[in-house]
Amino acid sequence: MTEQEYMTGQKDNVTAKKVWFITGAGRCMGTDIAKAARTAEWAARVPAGPAPGANKGGNPAMTRQAAARRLPGLASFHPGYSLLSVLSIGCKETPVRRTTMRKLTAGLFCSVDGVVESPNLWQFDSFDDELGAGMGQMIGRVDTAVLGRVGYQEWAGYWPQAAGGDPFGDFINPLPKFVASRTLSGGLEWQNSRLIEGPLEEFVADLKNGHGGEIGVFASISLVRQLLFAGLLDSLTLMVHPVIAGKGRRLFADGDPLTRLELLESQQTSKGNMVLSYGLRAS
Repeated sequence: MTEQEYMTGQKDNVTAKKVWFITGAGRCMGTDIAKAARTAEWAARVPAGPAPGANKGGNPAMTRQAAARRLPGLASFHPGYSLLSVLSIGCKETPVRRTTMRKLTAGLFCSVDGVVESPNLWQFDSFDDELGAGMGQMIGRVDTAVLGRVGYQEWAGYWPQAAGGDPFGDFINPLPKFVASRTLSGGLEWQNSRLIEGPLEEFVADLKNGHGGEIGVFASISLVRQLLFAGLLDSLTLMVHPVIAGKGRRLFADGDPLTRLELLESQQTSKGNMVLSYGLRAS
């Protein structure tokens, strides 16, 4: 089956819309998004009014109605809004100070032998409803994206032209996107995209200190590595399929620094996938 056949969902008279869940390692075919969505435990906690600071940097205001349009029948959860609420004392409104930083997260499909590149070549039928539901939850918490140049160029060439109503397209197109590149310059054409200025690690650290939901690292294995070893990545989720890929780029390599991790969450799905979320272990 070709990539184009997957994207259009026309192979073998498949009429249900399919969604491409794209990770830093490449594209992968998802399940019927409506079916996956029904099993996702989405928290409908979006405030009725615009999200605080939503219009800064080209980020459209997010209302409950707008959130519902991102994935049909669902509402995206934007954590941290309670921290931005106000406490009424008499006639005076006193802002509640934010006590936590935004989380930086990344998720990758992975084979048992550690390959994270081109999972469409070795995923087969491993993508099940539980995996789809979990990925729906992950993107529901993200309201900012960080991408590498190659991934940005691939996505910018596809998602803006994707058919309207595609859930991932509806999610990623309006999302604020910051692109790390040594070769691109000037303005970027894709909606709400701009280049990262200055050192990547300093930029991301400042982004984490701002207001908003989670920041997702997409479409770049090298960015995931760099931000993890810089101590900035809060959660690395590996969706391990029961397969040995045999070849392809791996996330880690000989010579990487010794780095201790702690297991944050784990789940086994019905088709034998292991969803493992790790964070850096405090020294």
